[in-house]
Amino acid sequence: GKEWTSKKALYKHQWAVHSSPVACPRGCDAKLKPIHMPAHVREVHDGVRRAKVVCPHCSKLFGVNNLDQHVRIHTRLRPFSCRFCDKSFTQSVTCARHEDSIHLYRRYFCLAGDGCKASFAQAIGAQRHLKTAHNIISNYSSHYEQRDT
Repeated sequence: GKEWTSKKALYKHQWAVHSSPVACPRGCDAKLKPIHMPAHVREVHDGVRRAKVVCPHCSKLFGVNNLDQHVRIHTRLRPFSCRFCDKSFTQSVTCARHEDSIHLYRRYFCLAGDGCKASFAQAIGAQRHLKTAHNIISNYSSHYEQRDT
């Protein structure tokens, strides 16, 4: 599993990722994880929209934090390099996924309990498998694990 630099970081992760959805305090039908509720209330109920910026290459609108990532599509800038080969990537998460699945041979193994031996390079593949092969539609992470092969 993942290691945390502090208990505070672990607790923040647990709250953000593993907490159950909560009902909107303003009474609408929205049910969101607690970390997303303040933005929902601010944008939907208070009418405060996040600032948008225009891409200088294609004029699409993006949140301030997403423009740099988008511009890499146009500039072909690939600042994240694989530690094991000459591939480079526009996003750090894509580079890490490449290293895990290609060079470190980490895969996601199905734990559905019926003798299934399926494994996948990416978590999304394991989730899709759990839905279609085992009819599991929630709490996916408890039904697969990542391990070295």
